[in-house]
Amino acid sequence: YTAREIYQRGLALGNRPDAFAKVGDCGVETQFFLTDFDGDPAAYDLGPYQDLRVTIEYFAGSFARDSVAAKNGANTAGLFVQLWADREICGSTEGPLNCEYRLWNPAIALIMVGTNDAGRPESFEESLRAVVDATIERGIVPVLATKADNLEGGHRINAAIARQASPDPRPIQ
Repeated sequence: YTAREIYQRGLALGNRPDAFAKVGDCGVETQFFLTDFDGDPAAYDLGPYQDLRVTIEYFAGSFARDSVAAKNGANTAGLFVQLWADREICGSTEGPLNCEYRLWNPAIALIMVGTNDAGRPESFEESLRAVVDATIERGIVPVLATKADNLEGGHRINAAIARQASPDPRPIQ
C-alpha cells in the first residue's frame, strides 16, 4: 500500500484528516511528547522552521490529547488486550489500539513501541505487524519510529521496526 492509498481509503471511511493518534509506551505519552504544540506558541521556538506553524495549527488538538493507546509500560501485544483499555470509555472487547482509533478517527498514527518488548524481542516483529495491519485496515497511515535504547541487544527491535516501515507493494483492497 502507499500512504496516499491508505489515507484516501481512511477519508472514505470517515477518518479525520486533521487528527493523528499517539500509540505506544512512555516515549509517546502526552506529558512527554509534542504537548507544547497545543499550547501557547511562546512555549516553543520554531526557529528557521516557521513554515511548520501551518501544520501545527492544522493538527491542533492532537498534540496534547490523552491517547488511550499511549501508556507507560505498554508493550506491542498489549495494545490489543482489553485489560489495558480504559473501561470507562472503551468497549468491553476493545483493546487500547482499537479504542483509540474508534474514539479519535485519526488519519495518521504515530507509533512508538519496543522498549517494553525488549524481554521478548523474538515475538516483537509479529506483534508490530499486527499493529501496523490493524492501523492500515482502518485507513490510518502508520508512522513508525525507532527507539532510543538497545535493551534487547543487537538493535534487533529497531531492525524489526525498519523492516515493517519498508514499502509494501500490495494494492489496497
